[in-house]
Amino acid sequence: MKRIKFNKNKKGIFLSIGNFDGVHLGHQKILKELLKKAVNKDVEKAVLTFYPHPVKVLSPKKTPHLLTSLRHKMNMLFDIGIDNVYVLEFNKKLSKITPDDFIEHVVKDRLNVSELFVGENFAIGDKEKGNIKKIEQSFKENGIKVNVIKNRKIKGKSVSSTRIRENVLAGKIKEAEKLLGKKYSILGTVIRGEGIGRKIGFPTANIEPYNEIIPLLGVYIVKVLLNEKWYKGLVNIGYRPTVKGKKKTIEVHILNFENDIYGKDIEIFFLKRLRMEKHFKHIDNLRIQIKKDIKKALAFNDTVPFRD
Repeated sequence: MKRIKFNKNKKGIFLSIGNFDGVHLGHQKILKELLKKAVNKDVEKAVLTFYPHPVKVLSPKKTPHLLTSLRHKMNMLFDIGIDNVYVLEFNKKLSKITPDDFIEHVVKDRLNVSELFVGENFAIGDKEKGNIKKIEQSFKENGIKVNVIKNRKIKGKSVSSTRIRENVLAGKIKEAEKLLGKKYSILGTVIRGEGIGRKIGFPTANIEPYNEIIPLLGVYIVKVLLNEKWYKGLVNIGYRPTVKGKKKTIEVHILNFENDIYGKDIEIFFLKRLRMEKHFKHIDNLRIQIKKDIKKALAFNDTVPFRD
Protein backbone atom coordinates (compact mmCIF):
# COMPACT_ATOMS: atom_id res chain seq x y z
CA MET A 1 0.00 0.00 0.00
CA LYS A 2 1.36 3.39 -1.02
CA ARG A 3 0.86 5.71 1.92
CA ILE A 4 2.27 9.20 1.43
CA LYS A 5 3.66 11.28 4.27
CA PHE A 6 2.87 14.97 4.45
CA ASN A 7 5.47 16.90 2.50
CA LYS A 8 5.08 20.51 1.43
CA ASN A 9 5.12 20.48 -2.36
CA LYS A 10 6.92 23.47 -3.87
CA LYS A 11 5.08 23.28 -7.18
CA GLY A 12 1.63 23.42 -5.61
CA ILE A 13 -1.19 20.94 -5.10
CA PHE A 14 -4.67 20.55 -6.53
CA LEU A 15 -6.38 18.89 -3.57
CA SER A 16 -9.69 17.21 -2.77
CA ILE A 17 -10.68 16.39 0.81
CA GLY A 18 -13.10 13.73 1.98
CA ASN A 19 -13.69 10.15 3.11
CA PHE A 20 -14.20 8.78 -0.43
CA ASP A 21 -15.74 5.51 0.79
CA GLY A 22 -16.40 3.47 -2.35
CA VAL A 23 -14.98 6.18 -4.65
CA HIS A 24 -18.45 6.38 -6.21
CA LEU A 25 -19.86 8.58 -9.00
CA GLY A 26 -20.19 11.57 -6.66
CA HIS A 27 -16.52 11.33 -5.71
CA GLN A 28 -15.53 10.70 -9.31
CA LYS A 29 -17.29 13.87 -10.46
CA ILE A 30 -15.16 15.94 -8.08
CA LEU A 31 -11.94 14.15 -8.94
CA LYS A 32 -12.51 14.34 -12.70
CA GLU A 33 -12.91 18.11 -12.40
CA LEU A 34 -9.64 18.23 -10.45
CA LEU A 35 -7.83 16.13 -13.06
CA LYS A 36 -9.33 18.16 -15.91
CA LYS A 37 -8.12 21.47 -14.46
CA ALA A 38 -4.69 19.99 -13.73
CA VAL A 39 -4.03 19.12 -17.38
CA ASN A 40 -0.88 20.85 -18.67
CA LYS A 41 -0.21 22.35 -15.23
CA ASP A 42 2.84 21.52 -13.15
CA VAL A 43 0.90 20.60 -10.01
CA GLU A 44 0.49 17.55 -7.82
CA LYS A 45 -2.96 15.94 -8.00
CA ALA A 46 -3.78 14.77 -4.49
CA VAL A 47 -6.46 13.66 -2.06
CA LEU A 48 -6.59 14.19 1.69
CA THR A 49 -8.61 11.55 3.49
CA PHE A 50 -9.18 10.60 7.12
CA TYR A 51 -8.47 7.48 9.13
CA PRO A 52 -10.34 6.15 10.98
CA HIS A 53 -13.71 7.18 9.58
CA PRO A 54 -14.97 10.23 11.56
CA VAL A 55 -18.16 8.46 12.67
CA LYS A 56 -16.05 5.78 14.37
CA VAL A 57 -14.58 8.48 16.58
CA LEU A 58 -17.62 10.69 17.14
CA SER A 59 -20.44 8.11 17.30
CA PRO A 60 -18.96 4.58 17.57
CA LYS A 61 -22.38 2.93 17.94
CA LYS A 62 -23.48 4.44 14.62
CA THR A 63 -20.34 3.49 12.74
CA PRO A 64 -21.17 2.33 9.19
CA HIS A 65 -19.57 -0.74 7.67
CA LEU A 66 -17.26 0.70 5.05
CA LEU A 67 -17.49 -0.14 1.37
CA THR A 68 -13.73 0.07 0.99
CA SER A 69 -10.84 -0.35 3.38
CA LEU A 70 -8.16 2.34 3.41
CA ARG A 71 -5.91 0.16 1.28
CA HIS A 72 -8.65 -0.60 -1.26
CA LYS A 73 -9.73 3.05 -1.45
CA MET A 74 -6.18 4.23 -2.05
CA ASN A 75 -5.77 1.73 -4.89
CA MET A 76 -8.93 3.11 -6.51
CA LEU A 77 -7.76 6.72 -6.17
CA PHE A 78 -4.42 5.92 -7.77
CA ASP A 79 -6.24 4.09 -10.59
CA ILE A 80 -8.25 7.25 -11.35
CA GLY A 81 -5.05 9.25 -11.78
CA ILE A 82 -4.44 10.82 -8.37
CA ASP A 83 -0.71 11.23 -7.68
CA ASN A 84 -0.71 11.11 -3.87
CA VAL A 85 -3.09 10.25 -1.06
CA TYR A 86 -2.49 12.01 2.26
CA VAL A 87 -3.97 10.23 5.28
CA LEU A 88 -4.80 12.39 8.29
CA GLU A 89 -5.52 10.72 11.63
CA PHE A 90 -9.02 11.69 12.72
CA ASN A 91 -9.66 12.34 16.41
CA LYS A 92 -11.99 14.45 18.56
CA LYS A 93 -9.54 17.35 18.60
CA LEU A 94 -9.51 17.46 14.82
CA SER A 95 -13.33 17.31 14.71
CA LYS A 96 -13.51 20.69 16.45
CA ILE A 97 -11.00 22.45 14.22
CA THR A 98 -12.04 25.73 12.61
CA PRO A 99 -11.54 26.42 8.89
CA ASP A 100 -8.85 28.99 9.72
CA ASP A 101 -6.89 26.56 11.90
CA PHE A 102 -7.28 23.78 9.33
CA ILE A 103 -5.86 26.02 6.63
CA GLU A 104 -3.04 27.25 8.85
CA HIS A 105 -1.91 23.94 10.32
CA VAL A 106 -2.74 21.45 7.55
CA VAL A 107 -3.21 23.17 4.21
CA LYS A 108 -0.46 25.79 4.56
CA ASP A 109 2.03 24.34 7.06
CA ARG A 110 1.97 20.75 5.84
CA LEU A 111 0.87 21.10 2.22
CA ASN A 112 1.11 23.78 -0.44
CA VAL A 113 -2.43 23.76 -1.81
CA SER A 114 -3.16 26.09 -4.71
CA GLU A 115 -6.71 24.91 -5.49
CA LEU A 116 -9.27 22.93 -3.51
CA PHE A 117 -11.98 20.71 -5.04
CA VAL A 118 -14.90 19.67 -2.81
CA GLY A 119 -18.58 18.74 -2.96
CA GLU A 120 -21.34 21.17 -2.06
CA ASN A 121 -21.97 19.44 1.29
CA PHE A 122 -18.35 19.58 2.37
CA ALA A 123 -17.67 20.86 5.91
CA ILE A 124 -14.73 21.15 8.28
CA GLY A 125 -15.29 20.48 11.98
CA ASP A 126 -18.60 21.63 13.36
CA LYS A 127 -20.93 22.27 10.39
CA GLU A 128 -22.08 25.60 11.75
CA LYS A 129 -18.50 26.82 11.92
CA GLY A 130 -17.15 25.07 8.86
CA ASN A 131 -19.89 25.12 6.23
CA ILE A 132 -19.03 25.61 2.58
CA LYS A 133 -19.58 29.40 2.52
CA LYS A 134 -17.24 29.99 5.44
CA ILE A 135 -14.71 27.56 4.02
CA GLU A 136 -14.70 29.40 0.69
CA GLN A 137 -14.14 32.71 2.47
CA SER A 138 -11.31 31.36 4.64
CA PHE A 139 -9.52 29.72 1.73
CA LYS A 140 -9.96 32.79 -0.48
CA GLU A 141 -8.39 35.00 2.19
CA ASN A 142 -5.39 32.67 2.11
CA GLY A 143 -5.08 32.84 -1.68
CA ILE A 144 -6.51 29.38 -2.34
CA LYS A 145 -9.21 28.94 -4.95
CA VAL A 146 -12.13 26.72 -3.95
CA ASN A 147 -13.97 24.75 -6.64
CA VAL A 148 -17.36 23.60 -5.32
CA ILE A 149 -18.76 20.71 -7.35
CA LYS A 150 -22.50 20.04 -7.32
CA ASN A 151 -23.69 16.64 -6.12
CA ARG A 152 -24.04 13.88 -8.68
CA LYS A 153 -27.68 12.77 -8.76
CA ILE A 154 -29.42 9.70 -10.11
CA LYS A 155 -33.22 9.68 -10.29
CA GLY A 156 -33.31 12.93 -8.37
CA LYS A 157 -31.31 11.65 -5.39
CA SER A 158 -27.69 12.40 -4.57
CA VAL A 159 -25.27 9.51 -4.96
CA SER A 160 -24.01 8.53 -1.53
CA SER A 161 -22.00 5.81 0.19
CA THR A 162 -25.03 5.12 2.41
CA ARG A 163 -27.26 4.30 -0.57
CA ILE A 164 -24.61 1.99 -1.98
CA ARG A 165 -24.13 0.17 1.35
CA GLU A 166 -27.87 -0.52 1.54
CA ASN A 167 -27.87 -2.02 -1.95
CA VAL A 168 -24.78 -4.17 -1.37
CA LEU A 169 -26.17 -5.59 1.87
CA ALA A 170 -29.44 -6.41 0.09
CA GLY A 171 -27.58 -8.20 -2.72
CA LYS A 172 -28.74 -5.57 -5.23
CA ILE A 173 -25.44 -5.55 -7.10
CA LYS A 174 -26.78 -3.84 -10.21
CA GLU A 175 -28.26 -0.98 -8.18
CA ALA A 176 -24.97 -0.50 -6.33
CA GLU A 177 -23.16 -0.59 -9.67
CA LYS A 178 -25.25 2.28 -11.04
CA LEU A 179 -24.24 4.49 -8.12
CA LEU A 180 -20.60 3.44 -8.18
CA GLY A 181 -20.20 3.84 -11.93
CA LYS A 182 -18.24 0.57 -11.89
CA LYS A 183 -18.45 -2.95 -10.54
CA TYR A 184 -18.63 -3.40 -6.79
CA SER A 185 -15.56 -5.25 -5.60
CA ILE A 186 -13.95 -6.60 -2.48
CA LEU A 187 -10.22 -6.84 -1.86
CA GLY A 188 -8.83 -9.63 0.28
CA THR A 189 -6.10 -12.15 0.97
CA VAL A 190 -6.31 -15.83 0.06
CA ILE A 191 -6.15 -17.96 3.22
CA ARG A 192 -6.22 -21.70 3.85
CA GLY A 193 -9.63 -23.26 4.21
CA GLU A 194 -10.80 -26.82 4.83
CA GLY A 195 -10.18 -27.98 1.26
CA ILE A 196 -13.76 -29.19 0.81
CA GLY A 197 -14.15 -27.56 -2.61
CA ARG A 198 -11.19 -29.48 -3.98
CA LYS A 199 -12.53 -32.73 -2.54
CA ILE A 200 -15.81 -32.36 -4.45
CA GLY A 201 -14.07 -31.34 -7.69
CA PHE A 202 -14.34 -27.54 -7.54
CA PRO A 203 -11.34 -26.03 -5.71
CA THR A 204 -11.99 -22.67 -4.08
CA ALA A 205 -9.87 -19.89 -2.65
CA ASN A 206 -10.98 -18.72 0.78
CA ILE A 207 -10.87 -14.94 1.09
CA GLU A 208 -10.15 -12.85 4.17
CA PRO A 209 -11.51 -9.46 3.10
CA TYR A 210 -10.15 -6.02 3.85
CA ASN A 211 -13.68 -4.71 3.26
CA GLU A 212 -16.04 -4.24 6.18
CA ILE A 213 -19.21 -4.72 4.13
CA ILE A 214 -19.91 -7.94 2.26
CA PRO A 215 -22.83 -8.63 -0.11
CA LEU A 216 -25.87 -10.66 0.89
CA LEU A 217 -25.37 -14.42 1.26
CA GLY A 218 -25.56 -16.28 -2.01
CA VAL A 219 -23.78 -17.34 -5.19
CA TYR A 220 -22.46 -14.67 -7.56
CA ILE A 221 -20.87 -14.55 -10.99
CA VAL A 222 -17.64 -12.61 -10.59
CA LYS A 223 -14.52 -11.44 -12.37
CA VAL A 224 -11.27 -11.91 -10.49
CA LEU A 225 -8.19 -9.71 -10.70
CA LEU A 226 -5.09 -11.59 -9.62
CA ASN A 227 -1.48 -10.60 -10.39
CA GLU A 228 -2.82 -8.06 -12.92
CA LYS A 229 -4.64 -10.80 -14.87
CA TRP A 230 -8.42 -11.27 -15.23
CA TYR A 231 -10.29 -14.54 -14.66
CA LYS A 232 -13.94 -15.56 -14.63
CA GLY A 233 -15.26 -17.10 -11.45
CA LEU A 234 -18.02 -17.87 -8.99
CA VAL A 235 -18.22 -16.73 -5.39
CA ASN A 236 -20.20 -18.34 -2.62
CA ILE A 237 -20.84 -16.18 0.44
CA GLY A 238 -22.38 -18.18 3.24
CA TYR A 239 -22.22 -21.09 5.66
CA ARG A 240 -21.95 -24.07 3.25
CA PRO A 241 -24.95 -25.95 4.74
CA THR A 242 -24.50 -29.02 2.51
CA VAL A 243 -21.10 -29.76 4.10
CA LYS A 244 -22.19 -28.54 7.56
CA GLY A 245 -20.08 -25.41 7.61
CA LYS A 246 -19.83 -23.66 10.98
CA LYS A 247 -18.94 -20.10 10.00
CA LYS A 248 -19.58 -17.65 7.18
CA THR A 249 -16.97 -17.81 4.45
CA ILE A 250 -16.20 -16.11 1.15
CA GLU A 251 -15.03 -18.72 -1.34
CA VAL A 252 -14.18 -18.07 -4.97
CA HIS A 253 -13.89 -20.77 -7.61
CA ILE A 254 -11.69 -19.37 -10.38
CA LEU A 255 -12.62 -21.05 -13.65
CA ASN A 256 -9.90 -22.99 -15.47
CA PHE A 257 -7.32 -22.15 -12.81
CA GLU A 258 -5.17 -24.47 -10.70
CA ASN A 259 -2.27 -22.39 -9.29
CA ASP A 260 -1.37 -22.10 -5.61
CA ILE A 261 -2.26 -18.56 -4.55
CA TYR A 262 -2.19 -18.73 -0.74
CA GLY A 263 -1.18 -15.40 0.76
CA LYS A 264 -1.91 -13.49 -2.45
CA ASP A 265 -4.13 -10.41 -2.57
CA ILE A 266 -7.11 -10.82 -4.85
CA GLU A 267 -9.85 -8.43 -5.98
CA ILE A 268 -13.30 -9.83 -6.73
CA PHE A 269 -15.72 -7.86 -8.93
CA PHE A 270 -19.38 -8.82 -8.58
CA LEU A 271 -21.28 -9.17 -11.86
CA LYS A 272 -24.56 -10.86 -10.97
CA ARG A 273 -26.25 -12.62 -8.06
CA LEU A 274 -27.31 -16.05 -9.28
CA ARG A 275 -29.12 -17.54 -6.33
CA MET A 276 -29.42 -17.96 -2.58
CA GLU A 277 -27.13 -20.41 -0.86
CA LYS A 278 -29.09 -23.61 -0.30
CA HIS A 279 -28.82 -26.98 1.39
CA PHE A 280 -28.58 -30.06 -0.84
CA LYS A 281 -29.35 -33.50 0.54
CA HIS A 282 -26.53 -35.11 -1.40
CA ILE A 283 -23.10 -33.88 -2.54
CA ASP A 284 -23.92 -35.07 -6.08
CA ASN A 285 -26.83 -32.62 -6.19
CA LEU A 286 -24.46 -29.84 -5.17
CA ARG A 287 -22.02 -30.85 -7.93
CA ILE A 288 -24.83 -30.71 -10.51
CA GLN A 289 -25.85 -27.23 -9.33
CA ILE A 290 -22.26 -25.95 -9.41
CA LYS A 291 -21.87 -27.19 -12.99
CA LYS A 292 -25.02 -25.24 -13.91
CA ASP A 293 -23.63 -22.14 -12.18
CA ILE A 294 -20.31 -22.47 -14.01
CA LYS A 295 -22.12 -22.72 -17.35
CA LYS A 296 -23.93 -19.46 -16.61
CA ALA A 297 -20.70 -17.79 -15.52
CA LEU A 298 -18.91 -18.80 -18.72
CA ALA A 299 -21.76 -17.44 -20.85
CA PHE A 300 -22.18 -14.19 -18.92
CA ASN A 301 -21.05 -11.00 -20.64
CA ASP A 302 -21.19 -7.47 -19.30
CA THR A 303 -19.93 -4.13 -20.60
CA VAL A 304 -19.96 -2.01 -17.42
CA PRO A 305 -16.38 -0.99 -16.54
CA PHE A 306 -14.49 -2.77 -13.80
CA ARG A 307 -12.22 0.18 -13.15
CA ASP A 308 -12.80 3.93 -12.97
